[in-house]
Amino acid sequence: MKLLSPKELTNSIIKKISPQGKLAFISTFISGMLIHLYIITHYMLNQDEAHNMYVCMDRTDMGRWAQVYFSKITSDYSLSVVGGIITMLAFAVAAGFLIHALDIKNSVLIVLSGACFVAFPSVTCMMSYTFMTEIFGFSALFACAQIFLVKTIAESLNSERVKIRDMVVPVILAAVCLCISMGLYQAYLSVMLVSMLIIYVKYIAEPAKYKDKNLIQLGIAYVAILGIGTLFYYLAMVLSLKLRNTQLITYMGLDSGASMSVDKLIGGTKGAIKDCIIYLKDKSYVNYNPYVLIGTILAAGIILACIIRVFITNKVYTNILRILLTGFCLVCAPLSFSVIYLISNEVSYHGLMRHVWVLVFIGAASMFEWSMPYFKLNMTRILEWLVVISLVLVTWNYILLDNIAYYNMNFRYQRTVNLCQNVMEMVKHTEDYDSHRPMAFIGRYSKTYVQPEIKELLDFMVGCSGKRAFDEGARNFVPFICNVLGDDIEGVTPEREEELKATSEFEEMAIYPKEGCIRVIDDVTVVKFND
Repeated sequence: MKLLSPKELTNSIIKKISPQGKLAFISTFISGMLIHLYIITHYMLNQDEAHNMYVCMDRTDMGRWAQVYFSKITSDYSLSVVGGIITMLAFAVAAGFLIHALDIKNSVLIVLSGACFVAFPSVTCMMSYTFMTEIFGFSALFACAQIFLVKTIAESLNSERVKIRDMVVPVILAAVCLCISMGLYQAYLSVMLVSMLIIYVKYIAEPAKYKDKNLIQLGIAYVAILGIGTLFYYLAMVLSLKLRNTQLITYMGLDSGASMSVDKLIGGTKGAIKDCIIYLKDKSYVNYNPYVLIGTILAAGIILACIIRVFITNKVYTNILRILLTGFCLVCAPLSFSVIYLISNEVSYHGLMRHVWVLVFIGAASMFEWSMPYFKLNMTRILEWLVVISLVLVTWNYILLDNIAYYNMNFRYQRTVNLCQNVMEMVKHTEDYDSHRPMAFIGRYSKTYVQPEIKELLDFMVGCSGKRAFDEGARNFVPFICNVLGDDIEGVTPEREEELKATSEFEEMAIYPKEGCIRVIDDVTVVKFND
């Protein structure tokens, strides 16, 4: 085997990347840097960031066994510029894999699909958690690498010369990618499943190109990838839990994910379907304003029109196997979008977990290019314009939403700084102030101006909404005051806080900012906010 120099190896890799892949990477990276420039060049703490300006990202107790290893790539410090650039690079590579796997070759659609992928509001939610934003990017990268491998396997199975044993290595590699992606952040399992469905539906719809045997082989490959990948993930998680002498916490029902029962499966299925209906019905990323709603309807309509056209032209309805597989795909669709419900019935989906819905728009571009040979030229042109309009509408409005969220984060950060400064100023002016005495901030300070329109707009964006950087008590006040204001204060444990709340002295205290809202109880300086 010839040893290549770094230059030779680099040139070899670049030559193997298709022009479409290069365009997807470059356009996605540039789009991502421009869209998220504000958060990349600013540093604004949220409720978790106040605790994690420096943190060892060991979240094995949440099933994220791989985080501790990948966080070392950018250090254990929360670095907005470094983390932001690495994240955008990861998303750019991920978009390249995804766009290739979904067979998007039109240069305009490649650029718009990449921009939509990185503008989707889930990315903004991810960027709001500066201390771990690159973790989300790496999870997306491995998820899309798995989709790329699935597409490679699908293409190989269509060859007459391929043998099943030739599929062992790519199946294992795809399973490993699935395992690592889930080990970083479990939500990208949905992206993998929905993308696999898109690829499979295309195979179902073209019996002349893909024989029934190929469909069955690809289905077996899917089951093998998901089964082996899930097994790898479970074994890696169990091993990590043992090595780190910890156990799964109850966060969002994670501790119940290792067990499975018929009742749980039925409950999870109902929950997944209900979640999709609620998400489409309520104010969300797919319908937060009329323009995005129009773009969403266009994208969904294009997907349906393209699939129906190809199915009818190829008379798929005459093949019982393909009818059954189509029905199976329809059932799997809502489950794939909200698959975490099948793992835990107690989960509560939030903005970080919604990136899979970007496939509605990218999927429209993919389905259009796939179905082009089945339409007349003028109809193809009309469909292409509709795809472009859909992508432009949603991407532009997501860019606006992203930056509205960033500005709100800046405002709430400044409000939090001002609140903490005012509180500490009052504390320092009390007669018996002692800087060495521990402090307890009890209750929530809820009296603050908030614009109703902003609240309604950003409520569904975790990490970006809220009146201040945090709304909790001592858990966040103490680290925020220490890290931002520079006052070295000591907090109390939650148990000690509960003891202080039960005292008669606390009951008699006034509520901030009234006189008497600060008192020393059992050698602890207590500040009482609204309950």
